[in-house]
Amino acid sequence: MTKRQLNRSEIPGISWPEIEKIEKGSRPPLETIRKLSVAHGISVNEYLEEIAQTRASSPHAPN
Repeated sequence: MTKRQLNRSEIPGISWPEIEKIEKGSRPPLETIRKLSVAHGISVNEYLEEIAQTRASSPHAPN
């Protein structure tokens, strides 16, 4: 997956405060993960794999 920033308008159905909580380490519900994967143009499985890889490569990422 090519990492890129999404605009608020590219993430329908998710509030900006919810995005900020996720960025700070909050674990989103599956429906939110689905919406984010759609916004990134990939499957939920691909999205979860990308998250796992990102966390594995970042020692300071929240668990």
